[in-house]
Amino acid sequence: MNETPHKETFIAKESSLKNSDSSKKKNGLSLNLSSKLLVLTIGFVMLSEIFVFVPSVAKFRNDWLTDRLTRSRTVLLMLDDYESAQNPEEANAREMARIEEAIRSFDVITLAHKKDGMRQLIAMINDSPAIMEAHFDVHHTGPWQSIKDAFGTLLSRSPRTILVTGSPPGSNQLFEAVVLEQPLRQAMLRYTRNVMILSFIISVLTASMVYFSLSKLFVRPIKRMADNMIDFTKNPELVEKVIMPCGRGDEIGVAEERLRDMQLDLQTTLSNQKRLASLGLAVSKINHDLRNILASVQLFSDRLTRVPDPEVQRFAPKLIAGIDRAIGYCQSTLVYSSAKEEAPNRHLIKLYRMTRELENFLDVAENNGIEWNNKVSEEIEIYADYEQIFRVLMNLSRNAIKVMEKLPDEAPKKLTIEAESNGNYTSITIRDTGPGLPEEAKKHLFEAFRGSVSQGGTGLGLAIAYEIINQHGGKIFLRENSEQGATFQIDLPSRKKSDFS
Repeated sequence: MNETPHKETFIAKESSLKNSDSSKKKNGLSLNLSSKLLVLTIGFVMLSEIFVFVPSVAKFRNDWLTDRLTRSRTVLLMLDDYESAQNPEEANAREMARIEEAIRSFDVITLAHKKDGMRQLIAMINDSPAIMEAHFDVHHTGPWQSIKDAFGTLLSRSPRTILVTGSPPGSNQLFEAVVLEQPLRQAMLRYTRNVMILSFIISVLTASMVYFSLSKLFVRPIKRMADNMIDFTKNPELVEKVIMPCGRGDEIGVAEERLRDMQLDLQTTLSNQKRLASLGLAVSKINHDLRNILASVQLFSDRLTRVPDPEVQRFAPKLIAGIDRAIGYCQSTLVYSSAKEEAPNRHLIKLYRMTRELENFLDVAENNGIEWNNKVSEEIEIYADYEQIFRVLMNLSRNAIKVMEKLPDEAPKKLTIEAESNGNYTSITIRDTGPGLPEEAKKHLFEAFRGSVSQGGTGLGLAIAYEIINQHGGKIFLRENSEQGATFQIDLPSRKKSDFS
């Protein structure tokens, strides 16, 4: 009756997950990881080009101004040749016109030459001197000032007339030139346009190469893992949904291997959870009837104590004790099915008394020829729940007996239990002469349904033992394991916590 609402809830959750996945995919189409990578690559390359452009445009401006000074020196040489002619008054007027045209060609209004502290006017296009709105010395301007002046020219709204001073390359002569800034600004704008176009082309080409390289190396494998995780969450029980690593040796390959291991562990966990759920359902159905049957058997077993037969009198107490424990375990089965053991009812108990009862209960000496070796001192006490610790020792002993029963008759079969106390804690060891535990059982030794030490076992015995010892504040572990046998050790408090100094 309770399955329908659970199924409806599960279907609702699954549909909401599908809707969220589909919405995420729709939202991701406009700007997915590949698109972000492409946009960011273009942006970063363009940003790097800007860092290159800023000093380069300043250098372009300085080179343009220096070129005007170089041309001024050329004009000066042409004038010297004209003045040194034998008949300067007969010089061709066309030569003077050519000099004037050369001056006009590089946007200079006035040229001057400084020599011996004197300023000599070389040429002047206009009859009236021009008003100079700025002065730039190409040889005494630092990098930051050059950048500032370059952007000042680019951002200038109105045409200006500027004075440029300096020496041309390869000359120690000082020249002055009054230059129109508007042609310089236009040349800088053309240079900026060309640089930006070239930068964009370089950015696109670089981004494309980086995009395809990173997409193949990183984006596609990551997308493959993301798609696999989405498919796996839809039906995690299918083996074919587990990712198959591509065998790469880098971090992507390691991530794929870890994802595969995690998915396999999750599938195992889900399988175990189903088995636990099935076990709890089955136990809840048979628990009531089984308790009634055991109660009836208990009534009949009480009559055995009245039978005068010595053999019956010998086995009757063991039978009655076994039935009593079976009824108690049956009552506590549902407690374990809820993944929680009953809280221990602790008190000081004699460990030797428990091991003696365990020996009689297991009937080892008369069963399968196994030698029982009880080395527990009568003085040792532990602070624990008698029935729960008895269950732990019984589970460990039964596992050892089942393993040794399969050994050949001539093989040694010995089960040894001993204990040692240091005052605060008592160490209990159970040692057998069996073939030891297989490697697969050691990996999940104390896990339910995974740590079975014998074929056909469920692995619940060691899981129950681990939980009981853990609730007692102790430890249980496999101390030794070889082909000559296995040794389990249990560390338990010897006294109450309030008694510890």
